[in-house]
Amino acid sequence: MAQFGAVLEGSRNVYWSLSAWQNLMHSGRLKGLRKAQVADRAKDLPAGLGLRERCSSPW
Repeated sequence: MAQFGAVLEGSRNVYWSLSAWQNLMHSGRLKGLRKAQVADRAKDLPAGLGLRERCSSPW
């Protein structure tokens, strides 16, 4: 089953200062995935959502 999560808050917190890529990495690590697993899963997600140009990633 595919899952997607988002943090929607008006306040400026740690998530606000992170790039989209960093948020994906942070969220994946919180879910217990290894860094390499998160990076592998997250590399296609921004493009699939039309957000690739907004992600500063190591691609």
